[in-house]
Amino acid sequence: MICLDPTIASYWHAFSQQDTDALLSCFDPEAVLLYQNQIWVGCADIQRWQHQHQQQLQLVGAAEQAGQTLVQARSGQQVWCYMFALQDGKISRLIVEPGAAA
Repeated sequence: MICLDPTIASYWHAFSQQDTDALLSCFDPEAVLLYQNQIWVGCADIQRWQHQHQQQLQLVGAAEQAGQTLVQARSGQQVWCYMFALQDGKISRLIVEPGAAA
């Protein structure tokens, strides 16, 4: 079983349920999301990103790294790396990058 910070666990649950309101409640209003050389700033941008990237993900691992949380998830044969930075119980920065193929 993978143990996640409650905010990150809420994010994964909302993402898997495609619950936009619950997902956005995990983010700071001025949060930054970096995804494949694009920057999404604030909840309106993150909502647009989320609607474009709805996919089924299976968590495969998580680790703390330099005050951030690295989560690996799989979609088919593709592994994705999510690096979360939290501030005051909200996601302040999320970096999503493709990892090695499974």
